[in-house]
Amino acid sequence: MKRAIYVDDMKEVGKVVVRMMHLKGLDTTHIPTYDEAEAIIGNGQLSGLALFATDVSLDNGRAGYDLVRQIRNRGSNVPCLMISGADLEEARKRTSDLRGVYYVQKPFEVSTFFGIIDQALASVETPSSA
Repeated sequence: MKRAIYVDDMKEVGKVVVRMMHLKGLDTTHIPTYDEAEAIIGNGQLSGLALFATDVSLDNGRAGYDLVRQIRNRGSNVPCLMISGADLEEARKRTSDLRGVYYVQKPFEVSTFFGIIDQALASVETPSSA
């Protein structure tokens, strides 16, 4: 089973998204804080990861797009999925220069979510201009 990480400071939302990712065949770990996610990135624990997913709005006013930028700055090409219940426009602006970043707006249909995950996973196998 492919490994994934999902970062979300809202415990119940994290549980639901992780469950959905498991249904999609991803062994997903929920990371509840920005600091924990940053430590994982900083410690090089992204190796072998199939997908890094994060909510846009995280604890203490921090943002998931900053985590995505850190991942790219470390040279990792792991596909990144940004999820938000708010407007994704700011996230898109902040990550427009990065490849392999995908977006999904909450609430979403399961089929839409799975389709975006499929696109993200396929991007590693077949490079694209995601």
